[in-house]
Amino acid sequence: MRLAHRLLFYVLAIVAVLVIAVVLIIDNRLQARVVDQTIDGLAREARLVREQWRDRDTADSVADVAGSALGHRVTLVDERGVVLGDSEFDGDALRALENHNSRPEVALARTAPIGSARRMSSSAGDEEFYVAVRAPLGVARVSLPTRSLEALFDRTRRDVIVAGAIALSLAALLAFWFSRSVSRPVEELRDVAREIADGDLTRRPALSAPGEVGDLATALYRLA
Repeated sequence: MRLAHRLLFYVLAIVAVLVIAVVLIIDNRLQARVVDQTIDGLAREARLVREQWRDRDTADSVADVAGSALGHRVTLVDERGVVLGDSEFDGDALRALENHNSRPEVALARTAPIGSARRMSSSAGDEEFYVAVRAPLGVARVSLPTRSLEALFDRTRRDVIVAGAIALSLAALLAFWFSRSVSRPVEELRDVAREIADGDLTRRPALSAPGEVGDLATALYRLA
C-alpha cells in the first residue's frame, strides 16, 4: 500500500471514530432533552387543565374539551383514584376504567409537584408517556403515545446522521489533500534516490519540501 493510501486510511479511520462518537453523544443528549421538554410541556398542559376543572360533575366534559384543544389524552382522577373524565372514553367505557391510584404518575403527583411515567396503557393498549399534577379535586393527567416521541427521535437522529456524514465527507477531502501533500515529496525523493543510485548524478531533488522532508531533500542534494 502506498504512503498516500496509508495516510488517507489512518486519517479517515481516526476522523470516522471521532464523528461516530460525537454523533452518539449528540443523539443521546438530544433524546434526553426532548424527553425533558416533553415532560415540561405536558406538565404545563396538565396545570392548565387543573385550573379548568372545578366541578366533579363536569369532569368528563372538561377532559373532552381539553383533549380536543391540546391534541393529547386528558384524564381527571378523583382523590380515591376513580376516573371521572377521560378525553378518549365516555359512558360505560369511562366507568369501566380501572382505579388509577396504583398508576405511578398518579401516586407520585400526590406527593411531588409532578408525576411522570412511561409505560403501557392497559386501557388504550399502547405505550404512552404520562405526566400528572395534583388538583383540588384529585389529579389531572395528560399523556401522549410514545410513537410521537419516537418519530421526533427518528427525525433528530436523521439530522444528526446527515450532519455527521457531511462532516466525514469534508474530512475525507481534507485527508486526501493532506495525504497527497505529505506523500508527494517523499515519493519524489524516492525517485531521485533511485536515479542517483543508478548512476544519474545530474538528478537533483526539489528543495521546497517542508519540515523534515525538506531536510532530507537538502541532504540528498548535498549527497548528489
